Amino acid sequence: MAQFLGNIITEQGQGWRYDPQSGESLVRRWRGSKQFAEAYYNSLKGQAGVLNVSFEQDGESPVYIVTAQYGQVEQGIPETDGTIPYFWELAGNMIDKSVKENPAFSSLTADQKAAVKKAVDENTANATFPEAAQTALYDEIMSGRETYQTSSYVLRINRTFSSLYENTVSTTDVGKLYTYAQIQSEASSIASPISNAVNANTPSSGYWLKQAPVLSELSNRKLQLNQEWWWSDTWSTVLYDLKT
Repeated sequence: MAQFLGNIITEQGQGWRYDPQSGESLVRRWRGSKQFAEAYYNSLKGQAGVLNVSFEQDGESPVYIVTAQYGQVEQGIPETDGTIPYFWELAGNMIDKSVKENPAFSSLTADQKAAVKKAVDENTANATFPEAAQTALYDEIMSGRETYQTSSYVLRINRTFSSLYENTVSTTDVGKLYTYAQIQSEASSIASPISNAVNANTPSSGYWLKQAPVLSELSNRKLQLNQEWWWSDTWSTVLYDLKT
C-alpha cells in the first residue's frame, strides 16, 4: 500500500462500493498534509465523473484523507453500450383503427364500403343499402364512431445507466416503420439483444412504429431510457416512411 511520505498527497489504492439503488462505483483515497489534501479536495469538487468527495482528518494525526466516489462501471472507464443494464418487454397495447376495418364488416367489398363513404360524404339522411352490414357501417360512422380500438403489441426496451454516460440519446428513425428483423438488428448494435422468450411471442409480420424516446433522471444518479415500437398489421406505408 502507498504510504504518506511527508508534505505531499499520495493515493492509497482503490476499492469498490455497491449500493442497491446506484449500483457499483469506484472509490479512491488519498492521504497527505492538510494543505495539500484540502487543495486536492477542492480540485475534485465538480470534476467530471466524481459523484461525491470528502475531506477528513485521520484521527488526531497531522494526516488528512480525501475520499472520492466515481460512477464508473469499470476502473477509470465510463460506461459503454456493452455494460449498460437493460431489459425488454413485450406488452399489450391499444391502437385506433378505422371502423371500416372492423371484422364485423369483413364481408363487405371495397365497392360496398365506397358506397357507404359516398353516402356519408353527401350526408344522405336515412340511407339504405342492399347489405345489412353496409347499413350498420353507415350507422356507426354517422353516429361519430369512425374509429375503434383493438388490442395490439408494444415492444419496449428499458436501459439504465449512470449520469456520466456520454453518448446522447438517438432519435434516429423515430416515426418510421420497422420490420421486426430491423428492431433485432438495432438491439444488437447497442449490445442489448432481445431474449429468446420475447422473440418467441413477438409477431414477425406487420410493421412496428418507432416512438420518441423517454429519458428520466433518477434520484440515485442514474438515467433511464425508455424506447418503444408499436405494432400493427395495417400501418400505412403511404402515411409513414419505412426504415431503410
